Amino acid sequence: MKALAAIAAFPAAAAAIWLLLRTPLVTRLAAAPREDRWHERTTPMFGGIGIFAGLLAGVGVAVAVGAAPANRELLAIVGGCAILFVAGLLDDLFSLGPIPKLAALYFRLAAQTAEVTAETERRIAADSQFEERVRAAADADLAEEVQKEVARLCALRRPEWEEYHRDLAWNEIVKQIEGERSAAIISRLQEEEE
Repeated sequence: MKALAAIAAFPAAAAAIWLLLRTPLVTRLAAAPREDRWHERTTPMFGGIGIFAGLLAGVGVAVAVGAAPANRELLAIVGGCAILFVAGLLDDLFSLGPIPKLAALYFRLAAQTAEVTAETERRIAADSQFEERVRAAADADLAEEVQKEVARLCALRRPEWEEYHRDLAWNEIVKQIEGERSAAIISRLQEEEE
């Protein structure tokens, strides 16, 4: 189903461009060769209209067949694309400078950021178990980090612990020898007394 939306976008874009090429707009929306352009002959500048028409057709088909939800997020994305499309079209018609183009990008970004923030807040408010899931995920992450840190410290301190345990074992051997010697001395003393 998702492929259907992509397949619908291309013919819509091609049809829009084909129709525009057959209108008087061809002479109005054409760029004459200049030093700051790459083309060497007059070139139509309304490819963006075809691209935007293809985008709208693809989104429309995706919503119609259920491949994309018709929600505020999609509306924000299409709205942002519309802002950029209008800015591009105005630039083609009137050769806008960099400040208006930058302003269009800023408004598109601001609108989309506001929409995504609002949607996130709405979802969090609608989810009564959100905080509990966040805490559980944080606890799980913390437990994993603690396990990693303990393993790292164990690996780092292993030689010291092994040496400590060797010292303990040596101390036990020394105590055993001292005990045996003490027992032998006591036994010898007792034999001498008798």
